[in-house]
Amino acid sequence: MSGAISKQAFQRLELVHDKVIRVAELRTIDKNHDGTITPQEAASRGIRSNNDLTALNTNLKRFEGCDPVQIVFNSDRTVANPSVIDPREQQELSQRFGTHGEKGAMTKTMIKAADIVVGSVGDNAVRDNAQAIKDTAERYNLNPKMIAAIVYEEMAHQFPPKYEDGIVCAVKENRCSMGLSQIGAGELIKQGWFASEGIGPTAPDSSLSADQLKRARTHLSVPANNLDVLAKKLVRLQNKLGLPPGITNQNTYAGAHAIAQLTYLHNGFTDYSPRIAETMRAPHLLNALGKIAP
Repeated sequence: MSGAISKQAFQRLELVHDKVIRVAELRTIDKNHDGTITPQEAASRGIRSNNDLTALNTNLKRFEGCDPVQIVFNSDRTVANPSVIDPREQQELSQRFGTHGEKGAMTKTMIKAADIVVGSVGDNAVRDNAQAIKDTAERYNLNPKMIAAIVYEEMAHQFPPKYEDGIVCAVKENRCSMGLSQIGAGELIKQGWFASEGIGPTAPDSSLSADQLKRARTHLSVPANNLDVLAKKLVRLQNKLGLPPGITNQNTYAGAHAIAQLTYLHNGFTDYSPRIAETMRAPHLLNALGKIAP
């Protein structure tokens, strides 16, 4: 046996079920069969750490030509929760994307209370837009339950809800997040919505004029538009993380952790992704969303 690869990385590989990785499984990561595991190939299996990538390549070369059933790694550790962003990963993502840690205790308490008092607001939003959610998910090869859970979380947990022209709108630091998934004009900038007007995808929100901001809010207030922008955001983040298309539709550790990463980056707080995972399994959400095509 040879190491060392982190516990989290080992579990995310999901190569075998008996807690060992053999040469044969290790080679499956090298999709190009060129003897080297690239960062993209490693990321497709949930591995992002440079140290873990180095360990994988070291062992790939060390066991070149060896019996394919030779054990390379083993572990007797309990499988980590795929819906949790661990501290090391949170630090890495924070440096890359400017995300945060956990929400405060008071906010968490308010979220739990909102589920009891106004959870139906979230369910109704999903139910009223169920077909659009499923159509959008199919168009972008995303998990419809993930999109529905985001809609539920964003609609049920506004404190207190603010409305502009009848659309739920959260205002923070003079920025407004709109509609079903609470997306702001900044995401439209990133998606090149204003490129023809001289505002590139890296421009700050403050680059928008009052008229441009009004047009952005009008666009995001339409449920179908809002869902489309959300899906494009998730795909954009998926590509930045080096995750393969369709990974959120997989009932695997890697798929569950990909959902955790994407939803964490959508919201910016680490406690959001476990809530999304729980909501995706909740009977009330599945009833609101209705039958999903296999």
